[in-house]
Amino acid sequence: MLDLRRTVDGLRARVNQIEHDLDDRPRTYLSVITDLGDRRYTLLSDVTITLEEYKDEVVARWPDVGVYASGTTESEAIAGIKRQIVELFEELRTMKPGTLGRMPLSWKRILRRAIKVNAQVPYTAVSSQYTVDRALGAQVKRQKPKVKTGDGRLWICDWAGD
Repeated sequence: MLDLRRTVDGLRARVNQIEHDLDDRPRTYLSVITDLGDRRYTLLSDVTITLEEYKDEVVARWPDVGVYASGTTESEAIAGIKRQIVELFEELRTMKPGTLGRMPLSWKRILRRAIKVNAQVPYTAVSSQYTVDRALGAQVKRQKPKVKTGDGRLWICDWAGD
């Protein structure tokens, strides 16, 4: 009977150790990115990333181009990897192939096939001259719209027809 008790205690200790080891391992799963969160670029195809969920951190990886990002939530990690992809693309885009090593050259090829550069929108503007103040129920004349150009300059514009 004593031998049986020792065996059970030994098995219990091994099960506890296995449970502990499993708790320390991340939960790993795949997710798909369909956009980069940057209107300057369009993904030509979905990008499959790996997510690793730890106790207090989520890590997103796209091993094909060697990028990763982390956050406290899945959405933070995904937003971070999108930024990392854009930064890597912009950096590699400006470099000549002869200046890149084997891996960065491979990443550049992958990114060029995956990302389309959109035509730059020169500015965005407020289009309405009047707005309805819902609290007052009345039309209120708005200030002249401010237009932010692509290079960050701010312009004050006249209304169309003024």
